Amino acid sequence: MANRLVPGAYPSVYLIEAGADFDLNRIDDADKAVRAGIDADPKCVYPGLRKLLGEVLYRKHSYAGALEQFEWYLKEAPAAADIGTVQERVRSCQKLVKTTNK
Repeated sequence: MANRLVPGAYPSVYLIEAGADFDLNRIDDADKAVRAGIDADPKCVYPGLRKLLGEVLYRKHSYAGALEQFEWYLKEAPAAADIGTVQERVRSCQKLVKTTNK
């Protein structure tokens, strides 16, 4: 509701909305919300938006785009608690990008 009343004002609310949509397997809605959140966060205060976009793109089989988002996350949030999981996802994306580009 907040995102509709004051679009672009609260990137953290977009992260919550996109995460909920993702968990409910509404991938297109999650994609839309997370991209709006990234647009609303020009200072990149919420790196989780990029990680979530990576997960959305991974689910959509857009592995090159997902890889780009995960690599950005690793660079910008190197001390994140979930860094090991993201590194695994990067390796998976790298393999899938090589496979799909052949």
